Amino acid sequence: SGRKFHRSLYAGDSYLSQSTKTLHFGLGKEMGNVQVYVVWPDGGQQSFTDLQPGSVYQLTQGKPQAEAIAQQQIERFAQLDPAPLPADSSSSRRAVLVDRLPLAAMPLPSYDNPKRIVNSLAGKPLLITLWGTTCANCLKELNDFHEHAAEFAALGLTIVPMCSDEMSAGAKAKKLIAGMGFGGEIAGPTDERWLGMMQMVFMEIFGPNAPSVLPTSLLLDPHGRICVVYQGPVSLEILSADVERLKNSALDNRFTGILTGGQWLARRFRDFPGLAGAMRQNGYPLMADFFEQIAAQTGQKPR
Repeated sequence: SGRKFHRSLYAGDSYLSQSTKTLHFGLGKEMGNVQVYVVWPDGGQQSFTDLQPGSVYQLTQGKPQAEAIAQQQIERFAQLDPAPLPADSSSSRRAVLVDRLPLAAMPLPSYDNPKRIVNSLAGKPLLITLWGTTCANCLKELNDFHEHAAEFAALGLTIVPMCSDEMSAGAKAKKLIAGMGFGGEIAGPTDERWLGMMQMVFMEIFGPNAPSVLPTSLLLDPHGRICVVYQGPVSLEILSADVERLKNSALDNRFTGILTGGQWLARRFRDFPGLAGAMRQNGYPLMADFFEQIAAQTGQKPR
């Protein structure tokens, strides 16, 4: 039907590994003949015509015809009626950190206490939620948090909304968040410096292409260490379950297997010297000192 698909075949692209030699072309409901045009590694070009959808072929350079390969069918599956997969309506991502990331010394200003830090709220689980006044998902999530405030209080969870809007929108944000039950002693503003520090944190967790999503929430343990990151709205059931698991975890254990219902097969240790260097290079000396101290405690040498 005039559509074109492109695939590339690789001999291998990782250490001691090899890519599959099967190239899959999803044609949907197309039932007409298919033409395959191949550019071989030496630059030679060749066409194979009259191929049938729903079939598997072996293509060999120099042979004019594609060789059909019989497909092994599992009778039980062959008898099933095809059913379309339901669309994934979820817009959220839950990322459990293998190794908890300390943030105790990070500024966490509230409207009433600009000098507050994460450690000011130590001793119980903490959820830091980044939100915006024009983000519909953010407003819905914060309203849900307010409606279930008694349940979260029973769990011992403190929810701290941090508005990511520009400082000029501070009065509007403070009024809006107060209407959702969060006073100025809890909710707070952010500025470019605070968001810059948070971006360094996200890069340590997600890599250099750290995504930016609103709302984003960070679940911290009573020691001020990030355990879970929720990108997009977090369901109240999942959040409550994670807080409950966190309450039953050993605080002297940096690793988070209890939040995944299993054991981590490989340990992922935080790059505290790298974090310290990134913070210092970007003008955040207090956070750089904080991560340098942790690096020294864990035996990691400064760079």
